[in-house]
Amino acid sequence: MTPRLKVDFERTTTQDGVLAYGLKVKVVEAEAIPREIFVYHRTVRQLATGFPWDFKVYDVFQNVATPVDIEETVPENEANEKTKYFRSDSLNLVFRCPSDVDKAKETIEGDISALVKNWKWLDDETTYEKETKEYVQ
Repeated sequence: MTPRLKVDFERTTTQDGVLAYGLKVKVVEAEAIPREIFVYHRTVRQLATGFPWDFKVYDVFQNVATPVDIEETVPENEANEKTKYFRSDSLNLVFRCPSDVDKAKETIEGDISALVKNWKWLDDETTYEKETKEYVQ
C-alpha cells in the first residue's frame, strides 16, 4: 500500500497591530504510515519558587519525523513523564511576522513530502540489495 498523509494547515489572518501569528498543522488521515509525524522534546524545568515540587513540563517541537525518528520515538499517547522525545499528529506554532509563518509552512510541507517519499522507498523491495554470508565455526 502506498503511504499517504492528508494534512490540514490553518493560519491566523494578517491584521494591523497584531504582534503574533499562528500556524496550526494537523494530520487528519494516514494510510500505511503513522499519523504522529511531529517530533517533540519534553523538558521539565524547576520553577523559581524554590519548592522541589514546583516544576513545569514543556513540550518543544523539534522537527517533522524522518523514518528513523518514527522508529526511535513513541506516539504521544504512549509518552510519560520520563519520555524525552515523542511524536504527535498536531503542531501549533507562533511567529512574530506573517513571512515567518509562510517560511515555516513551506519547510513543513517539504519535510512531510520527504517523509512520505522516504517511507515509500524503505517499503519498496527493489531498493534492497541482498547479500548472503555463511558463518561456520
